[in-house]
Amino acid sequence: MSKKIIRYSKNDRINDSILKIIKVFYHQVMTQKWQIWIAFKKDFVSSYKHTALGFLWSIILPIIPISVYIFLGYIKAFNVTDNMPFVFFIVSGITIWFYISGTITSMLNAIQKEKSILSKVKYPLVIVLLSNFGKVFYELLLRLGLVIVMFVYYGMSLHLEFIVLPALFIIITIFSLGIGMILAILNEIYPDIKNIVDIFLRYGLFVSSVIFLMPTEGLIGKINLFNPFNTYIVEFRNLLSFGYFDNIYLLSVTSLVAFGLFLLGLKMVYVMEYRIKAYL
Repeated sequence: MSKKIIRYSKNDRINDSILKIIKVFYHQVMTQKWQIWIAFKKDFVSSYKHTALGFLWSIILPIIPISVYIFLGYIKAFNVTDNMPFVFFIVSGITIWFYISGTITSMLNAIQKEKSILSKVKYPLVIVLLSNFGKVFYELLLRLGLVIVMFVYYGMSLHLEFIVLPALFIIITIFSLGIGMILAILNEIYPDIKNIVDIFLRYGLFVSSVIFLMPTEGLIGKINLFNPFNTYIVEFRNLLSFGYFDNIYLLSVTSLVAFGLFLLGLKMVYVMEYRIKAYL
């Protein structure tokens, strides 16, 4: 009895529909979610293993970067807003900035970090990317706890509109993952991408309303319309402080772009997976 030989081509996946890609990735995540947890746990534990403070480091290290800005706000080194406490202003902004930039950076580093695992043909690339994202999400939860503490400390009001916060975070997550996946693939083709992104993120902090509110008018205001970092940070802060979005139209357009980037990222990871594994 003759055996059927199946040949795979580097172009096999190019014409697959986005629905098929989503189904494939969903199946991979569902069947290997235990591996995502194990990889996250291993990375998480290694960050404080054999240290004197142990688990406390996993809480201290994500909070330390924010504490610097809290101190600057407390001593009134900056005072750029009159409609909310500046400490809350900067804590809420830096929390979203670290989440988006951290997700992008984790995706960029994931492939090279786990290339020994990826050399195993059956190990999905998307699992490696999501495993590295787990630590970023954990740090987000810690920083959100600090945002809540600041919210209560300054006696800020609860708003019914807070119920849309989960939806906003889903959009921010989709945007961050989409950009991260695209850049991670491009970085394997053009290694300069990582250095370019590092430079962009260093300067992007100062033009995304994290520390200073960016102008909404003039040339800078028009340019910042195309800065999704600024849009998400400003609207997250507005929702927490005032219970509404300042520019729902811009947020809607930015959200549609986020979904497009996410789907493009999925497509690129799906199409390039075998090529990247072969290159590694």
